[in-house]
Amino acid sequence: TATESPSAISPASFVRTPQRLPYALSVGVLVVGGALGALVGPVPGVGFLTLVQDLALLLWAAAIANLCRSPAALRVLLRTWAWSAIGWVCVLFVALATGNNTLAGVTARQGSRVSLTFGDPNVAANYFFISIMIIWAIGHPRHRGLRLLATAMLLVAMAMTGSNGGLVSVLTGTGVAVVVATARRFSLTQALATACAFLLLVFTASLLVKPQAIFEWAHDSNYAILRDSIGRGTKSASDRQMILSQAMPLLYRGGLLGQGPVSTKPRLQ
Repeated sequence: TATESPSAISPASFVRTPQRLPYALSVGVLVVGGALGALVGPVPGVGFLTLVQDLALLLWAAAIANLCRSPAALRVLLRTWAWSAIGWVCVLFVALATGNNTLAGVTARQGSRVSLTFGDPNVAANYFFISIMIIWAIGHPRHRGLRLLATAMLLVAMAMTGSNGGLVSVLTGTGVAVVVATARRFSLTQALATACAFLLLVFTASLLVKPQAIFEWAHDSNYAILRDSIGRGTKSASDRQMILSQAMPLLYRGGLLGQGPVSTKPRLQ
């Protein structure tokens, strides 16, 4: 057959793929509102830098959305997430075994809590939790034994972060996953019955279990990870109450436009 010249190629040979930009409207509203607030706030320069970070995250979300146009592409992305999470947990364990606190993210301010490369133990706990849910949602690694091993490693890593919020996330996520799995495998009625059983269990536990006693027991424990996680439950709750009491007056004094991103700390000072 004769070879066609480039000029002979039909325009129909080129497929124009529309580019998706998810969250554009919502992030746009946040950026515009943040920019207006930053103009009248105490830290306009740093505030605008934060808005640039928001735009970078928007473009990253757009890149993922446009990449995962097919089930095959999404499968590759999620499997990459699953295996990379397992790899990062191994890196964390090696860092702890070799005493590399910089890589493990252990600081004097956070005590024995690890944060890996996230800079915050709570953010690290969120990453580990999301990774657990992805591993079981996609059924990868395929071998159930490997999935259980990976889950156990991620749970241990979550425990090392000392994040109480991470613990609540695991319990809540497991409950939701069980209810959804029941609905898919059996029926909606049985799923509702399972959800009601969970709620009854939580309500009963709230009546019988005394959190303060558990906090005090963990606070006096010989194990640092218990002291730095459950043991700080009382302080964690009081800190959040303090943050709320400080934030509400700032909200009322912020004016119609607000004071811009990352202005809370300077205004409190």
